[in-house]
Amino acid sequence: MVIVSKWAIYTLYLVVFVDLFQLTFVFPFIPTIVTAFYDKSDPGAKKEIAASVALLSSLAAIGEMLGSPILGWLSDKIGRRPVLLISTVGSAGSAGPVADSRTLALGAASRLRDGPL
Repeated sequence: MVIVSKWAIYTLYLVVFVDLFQLTFVFPFIPTIVTAFYDKSDPGAKKEIAASVALLSSLAAIGEMLGSPILGWLSDKIGRRPVLLISTVGSAGSAGPVADSRTLALGAASRLRDGPL
């Protein structure tokens, strides 16, 4: 049986928490961000807003699905610790562009980029 230190387990919990947090923290703000992209007087805007909210909500998970194998390969090459550090700092730093996006395309690109980190 392999003995693992408490600190290793706590670090793993922290990494998983940060990963899930970066994926879901923006959910309450997405409707407000997306509403600013559309003319609310347009009768078809509600459907477009709903579709855009769903798109922005799922793009980070899609990015994570696409980026995980790459990060796994990279951690095999240079080690887990550097990849986890870069990934955690990158996730923290990529929250700003989502909040500051002026167009739906920029918001979508920011969320998609946020996933692999």
